[in-house]
Amino acid sequence: GDFVSIEMPIAEIWPPEAAEQCRSELLGAVAIASERDLDQDVDFGLRQLADTALKAMSPGINDPATAVTCIGYLRSILARLADRAPLPAVRTMPDHELTIVVRRRTFDEHLETLLQVSRYVEGDAWVIEELLEALLALSATAAGCGAADRERAVREVAAAVGEQAREKVTSKRDLEAVNRLLAQFGNRGAPN
Repeated sequence: GDFVSIEMPIAEIWPPEAAEQCRSELLGAVAIASERDLDQDVDFGLRQLADTALKAMSPGINDPATAVTCIGYLRSILARLADRAPLPAVRTMPDHELTIVVRRRTFDEHLETLLQVSRYVEGDAWVIEELLEALLALSATAAGCGAADRERAVREVAAAVGEQAREKVTSKRDLEAVNRLLAQFGNRGAPN
């Protein structure tokens, strides 16, 4: 999912003597195209959903229903990621002659998409509540599979969303609803 240019290295082969032997296999394992691919690039899908939510919340459009729909899809994708063990960044082949080190995005980095959406929500309580409900579900998913680091990351994002919400929500009733959702994190030991 990264952009590369013709002069940019996409891999380093070590030792250098093995470069010719590995070159064709390496190039066969990497797809280079002019567009990112949703089927192979989860970050691209997350980015598109977040961008759509952000555009929906722009003052010229003001479409919270679309933003809420996007948050629902983000929640679904992130729940699947929260429930999976991270893939190893280092893989050594059975013959121990080849080791591959891959830069993988972390769950925390994927989770940032929800925080990015929250920054532009302004005072729309419906969208803020949907963000917090998504984070509650993600926290439960992470806790359910014993991923304490992911649960902690979700709680940190929820605390940040809550802080922003308290600054932006003006209606007393809406603020009470936001605080009720945040209290549910507190009942689970979330940072507040």
